[in-house]
Amino acid sequence: MKVTVNGEEIHVYEGARAGDAVRTYLSDRGASTPLSSLHICDRWGNEIDHDGSINSGAQLIVTINTDSINLKTNK
Repeated sequence: MKVTVNGEEIHVYEGARAGDAVRTYLSDRGASTPLSSLHICDRWGNEIDHDGSINSGAQLIVTINTDSINLKTNK
């Protein structure tokens, strides 16, 4: 089925979950970001769990969850 992630159409298998779509999107771009560091929303801004179901035509927006990033600062 076709879904859109961050404005780009991808193809995933029927029954794929939101996390599957994001993994496909990242893999197609050579990225290897852990899903736990990502925030997934639908086109209306509603948060979707990584194991949340999606339908053909779904539009997902993926951002980095800054709460999961540990930054070291030099003082």
